[in-house]
Amino acid sequence: MSSAWRAYSWRWDEAYKTSREDALGMRRDAFLMGILQERKLASSQLSWHLEPENTRDLRQKATANYLTKIIERMRGLPKFFYNLQDAVWYGRYGAHIGYAWHDMGARPKEVRGPRKALVPHRYFPINGD
Repeated sequence: MSSAWRAYSWRWDEAYKTSREDALGMRRDAFLMGILQERKLASSQLSWHLEPENTRDLRQKATANYLTKIIERMRGLPKFFYNLQDAVWYGRYGAHIGYAWHDMGARPKEVRGPRKALVPHRYFPINGD
């Protein structure tokens, strides 16, 4: 239990250990944040997809495509990827994802289950510091 409590503690950040004022000053530095923003914008706009373990298995391919469509339904997905890039700066960063039931229409015949799927609906960023 105690290691979970220390997961997001400010005492474990190297910048805060050395100098809290310097760490805050670096976060306010426009040049450093500009470089970070360039990286975050470029990375969050990249195309992506899920790949099955076995590319020859039709069921795995259909499931990977179906799960990709489910994830793409999340509102603000590029912003989600953008916000997770803050882990580059903080070292620890996360998101609390809220889920909702959506009617996904007809599933591929290889993917079993009901028409409704529990899909990521919204998220809340969690700062590592």
